[in-house]
Amino acid sequence: MPEEHDQVRLDLPERDAADELERLRELLAQVDELLKTRPIIDMAKGIIIARDHCTPDEAFDALVEASQRTNRPVVEIARELVDQARRDGVEERSPRRSAPS
Repeated sequence: MPEEHDQVRLDLPERDAADELERLRELLAQVDELLKTRPIIDMAKGIIIARDHCTPDEAFDALVEASQRTNRPVVEIARELVDQARRDGVEERSPRRSAPS
């Protein structure tokens, strides 16, 4: 019987390593998704800041509130806002580009 006990102990680190590998894969997928969605959320925040004259935190809070109210992801709300701004001809511009020379 001692051999069986030793075998169980030897399998445990492999199982822990497999669990840790899966956890890290999930974390990497989350980071990858964040890197893909962050720019669109930042653009939407910029639109809200310009439109409502609010702080970045208040702009993000507005996105979160809309997300909760409509039961849709924040990035979906942000993408819709950015797409609407593009259709309306509102582009993100630096002050130098938007001011006539």
